[in-house]
Amino acid sequence: MSRGNAAHTGVFPEGLPPAGFEAWSVDLGAPVVAEPVACAGTVLVSCADGHCHALDAVTGAPRWRAADSALKRSPALADGTVFVVGDDGILHAIGADDGRERRRHRVGRSAAPVVDSGLVYLVHHPAYVLRDASRLWALDAATGEPRWQRLLPDGSASGPAVADGRVHVHGAKGELSAFDAASGELLWHRPSGDTQLTCCTPSVADGTLYVGTGRGELHAYDAATGDHRWGSQAAGVIDNTPSVSGPLVLVGDSHGGAYACSAESGEADWHLPSRYGASSVAISGTEGWFVSGKAGVGLFKVSLTAGAVLRRYLLDGSGTAPVLADGVVHVGTRKGTLLALDARTGRKPARGRRRMRI
Repeated sequence: MSRGNAAHTGVFPEGLPPAGFEAWSVDLGAPVVAEPVACAGTVLVSCADGHCHALDAVTGAPRWRAADSALKRSPALADGTVFVVGDDGILHAIGADDGRERRRHRVGRSAAPVVDSGLVYLVHHPAYVLRDASRLWALDAATGEPRWQRLLPDGSASGPAVADGRVHVHGAKGELSAFDAASGELLWHRPSGDTQLTCCTPSVADGTLYVGTGRGELHAYDAATGDHRWGSQAAGVIDNTPSVSGPLVLVGDSHGGAYACSAESGEADWHLPSRYGASSVAISGTEGWFVSGKAGVGLFKVSLTAGAVLRRYLLDGSGTAPVLADGVVHVGTRKGTLLALDARTGRKPARGRRRMRI
């Protein structure tokens, strides 16, 4: 699912590309507006025209297209079902094998869904997030029946992070809440006096919750109690979900670039400056990938230990945050391209861009 897992750590398994893989790119005919999801040999991607596409991860060949006018969020795949929510507030459950809709449920305009332990979690986004309240949903993944729902203490413009039996939600004014994942019981709530809109979905790793703010601050909290551990300052707004790998937290902001700091103390480790900011970082092993540069057209591979740029790739348009699967990097662009590269070699597609029949 979005950011690789329910906890949104941005960590993807290491591996080599499948036999027969060659770098490819496909024109989907409409801007890619959400981070792709790659799993079990399939890449799922949502476009501005409201269609969700499934492509073969090895060849880029189309498998199916879920045609709708509103499917513009990152999907989630679990137990043979693709869950994707539209701008119309409908959660669609689609068969991963054939693209046929199995169920639909009205949940309101929401962030990308998160699936964990048989439940689908969604955070409803009100029309006026700084004024109106939000709602957290938990639905049975097999039937779509609501298990529980909770009114959040404030509005939200981000999604949930699920880890260690808890659902963590970040409010639009910086408030944090944790709920029991099975029952919906409120476990703790941390108020905030922020007046600047915050859109950062949190991540959770090793019992610590990481989240950015509209004031460019990166914070770490005890995920079980909500106690504050440390804070660190970036140059720009942090709306991108932090990624966590062992001793490092990595984050991209709006106009400072990409940062790495100590997961234990928040102390700066390295910084790759860019006045154009950087996307969330996709991590695999000792390397990370992110999008940066003017208009977001640069795809970068970096060493996590040294912060050194290992490879650069020029995209044809502003790129989404990259994702990895089976040794392949996938990234979508506002030009409607979905690109797949060998993560080890960074090799470009041997042929020109192909147009998929839609």
